[in-house]
Amino acid sequence: MRKNQNEWISVLFLVFIIFVTAGCGTSQDTKEDTSDTIDCVSETPPEVSPETSPTKEKTRQGLILPYELDDGRLMIRSVFPSTIANPDCNEEDGEDIASIEVVNQSGEFLVSADITVILDDDSAWNFRLTDIPAGTSVWAFETGNAEIAEDTICKSVECEAEYENDMPVMEEVLAVEADGTMVTIQNLTGETLTGLKAGFHCLFDEDLYYGGCTYTYPIDTIPAGESISLEVEECYLGMAQAVRITQD
Repeated sequence: MRKNQNEWISVLFLVFIIFVTAGCGTSQDTKEDTSDTIDCVSETPPEVSPETSPTKEKTRQGLILPYELDDGRLMIRSVFPSTIANPDCNEEDGEDIASIEVVNQSGEFLVSADITVILDDDSAWNFRLTDIPAGTSVWAFETGNAEIAEDTICKSVECEAEYENDMPVMEEVLAVEADGTMVTIQNLTGETLTGLKAGFHCLFDEDLYYGGCTYTYPIDTIPAGESISLEVEECYLGMAQAVRITQD
């Protein structure tokens, strides 16, 4: 059974308090001079409130966050543990799940990104991001609920990503409004629209999405000039935001 909203807001506030910001990659200027293993967890996590975005102040042993990926198109801003029902692992409960905040600074719509963090024992953390608009950030959680430990050491970070020029939401023919988890989609045309698929992210804070996955809902028909309503219940921690609408 899904946990109620107040319980999850309390859990997320605790996540903010234990946020960890030590680097999982070297800065570009010091990469050649550092060892090939790097600490992933800071000794003294800073206290952070929902009003202050966790960022890049912590450096350690010549290593620093933020760390850029894919020729600077993406940036890992923070690495931290989360004790949650993991949206990127079918809502399975986990403790101290390896988590990252990623910024899409490409200027393009991020269709997908597979990010792999290789640890010193040759195990890996895997993260998958889909449908992330330009200029926004996302908290992504390890897709197998792997834990992050205080002595975790990272060896390298790999990324494979795909982009599009614009966010595909059919804005010329559809109007979309959201109120929490309830979304209204209006057909602006004089023709019936069929075979639609609408994808949503949970907008947790301004320009910050909770979870890397997209929640996709099929829409059979919207008559000309009319509207339909959807309840995107997965987005109960924030607001459902349409990030992809396509027609078969």
